[in-house]
Amino acid sequence: MSKICRYPAALLLFLFTAIATNAWAQSPKTVILTTDPEKPGGFLLELTVEAFKEVGYEPNVRFEPWARALSAAMNGEVDGLLGCLYSDERAQKLFYSDKLAESSTVFFALESSKISYTTLQDLSKYTIGTVRDSYYPPEFTAATYLKIEPVSDYLVNIRKLLAGRIDLFVEKRLIVASFLSGSPDSEAGRIVALSPPIMVNRYYNGFSKAVPSAQEKLRDFNRGLQMIKDDGLYDVIMKKSTHE
Repeated sequence: MSKICRYPAALLLFLFTAIATNAWAQSPKTVILTTDPEKPGGFLLELTVEAFKEVGYEPNVRFEPWARALSAAMNGEVDGLLGCLYSDERAQKLFYSDKLAESSTVFFALESSKISYTTLQDLSKYTIGTVRDSYYPPEFTAATYLKIEPVSDYLVNIRKLLAGRIDLFVEKRLIVASFLSGSPDSEAGRIVALSPPIMVNRYYNGFSKAVPSAQEKLRDFNRGLQMIKDDGLYDVIMKKSTHE
């Protein structure tokens, strides 16, 4: 008779249960987030993934047009929205995390255009690309004298600018800089950011109030975010994104 057969059945059951419970406890927890197609490879995605990994989560991120991503999060179809700005309207449906990062929103133009401005009125003769359902400051959205062309995401605006179909587009500086750093020099060198910025953005992750576990995941994420700040990983990611 083998040794294992001499153990009482109750002890074997206890050992099996303990092993199974320990394996389950070590399995990554899941969280499903949605965001727009501009986030892959960017600092907001990397910060979020690393923070969640610190606290035992395996994040699953869906990339969709911004309007669809926002709707899915606010309606509880997913756990939350990755890399969003604060607004009172969104806060009715989302719990906001601690601040992820800051970046200014600016106008981008072709360097060859030599466009400059002091006030928004100076841009009234130009066609400006925006992204549907993105947040812009009230003074911009209320400026009915501006010629605005909304599209699904900022990559469309980059292509339209390079093709000469718009004169400017509005976007977050860090996100565009991160994308252009991986583009051919012939493209990246043609696009410049204008001053002054139209706003300074504070990015958060939003967790859907329609999901029962939202506050638990919010607390876990904030804890993970603080952990990557404490161990220096946060600074490494941000310096890589800003190329300092």
